[in-house]
Amino acid sequence: MSRIPRSISSLLAALASASLLAGCGGGGASSSVSALPAAGSAPQSVPVTFSFTIPRSTSTRRPAYVSPATQSVSVAYIPSGGTASAPVSANCTTSCSVTIGAAIGSDTFVVKLYSGVNASGSLLATGTVVKTVVAGVANTFTITTDGVVASLALAVGGASVGTAGTPAVTVSALDAAGKTIVAPGGYVDANGNPLAISLADSDSTYTSLSATSVTAPGTAVSLNYNGGDLITATLTASATGIPPATAIFAPTPNALGISPSTLALLGTGASNALTATLSETAYTGTFTESDTCAGVATVTTPSALGPTETYTVTASAAGSCTATFTDAYGQHATLNIGVTTTGISVQTAPH
Repeated sequence: MSRIPRSISSLLAALASASLLAGCGGGGASSSVSALPAAGSAPQSVPVTFSFTIPRSTSTRRPAYVSPATQSVSVAYIPSGGTASAPVSANCTTSCSVTIGAAIGSDTFVVKLYSGVNASGSLLATGTVVKTVVAGVANTFTITTDGVVASLALAVGGASVGTAGTPAVTVSALDAAGKTIVAPGGYVDANGNPLAISLADSDSTYTSLSATSVTAPGTAVSLNYNGGDLITATLTASATGIPPATAIFAPTPNALGISPSTLALLGTGASNALTATLSETAYTGTFTESDTCAGVATVTTPSALGPTETYTVTASAAGSCTATFTDAYGQHATLNIGVTTTGISVQTAPH
């Protein structure tokens, strides 16, 4: 490669750069690349400089992304019909630059971002672009890096039983440094191959997912919930070679209550029995009952099914006890029972 005159070198500083702006998390990145021809009447290659800005934190989301954990970058190119060049790398602090001589004509550029110095450690992102480098002009093009997925995270919003809704499902892919991968760009594996994240729902009666596959950050996913009395549904995110992530969707149940909460029975037998009504809005499951009433009273019901059930308390002896009612969500309601009896004595006159 010919030595670049000072005037051209200065111009390269302004034009021959690939700026990767910081984003939030750990995802794809865009860069503009400019190349000027080397000195000489018939140049065979031109220097192309890639410049990277490393964000200090993940607190600010910007249009493009470089992982805050990036400590080095490497750039290689493959000329059309040729073999790949040796990668050129540079270590990064808050910024870094890599200059590589690219052949005139169609070239494939490969950019890689690493968590360690000297292109070592974990691969955080990679990008490939095919562009035609022309002599005598400033060549400008864009490279978008794709985040290399190392782990997954999954979260789902809430809902209330009895109210249909579409809570958001948040699918996050993280790079090897634990940074969330964000747009632009897609998801890739450690070999740079496109990676799809599969989503599954353990329930098929009350819920369904709006999407079952995610291939890029920012894909909107929601859970369609019909408002039924679902206890829990387990959502799972998985991808080839990546440990799965799960999230539990557990809609909030309506309150379980009993009315009245206290019964005072005056006498024994069916003629003195009293009732209490157990209710829970939108609940169609089974109620269970337990009590401390042995020898004092019996608590009975025809079916023990929600949303409303009536219980009959029949006294057998004076005393007090409690009956506890439970739904499938683990909610409890307590009925206090008291029984009193009046003794009647009959005297006969002596003969």
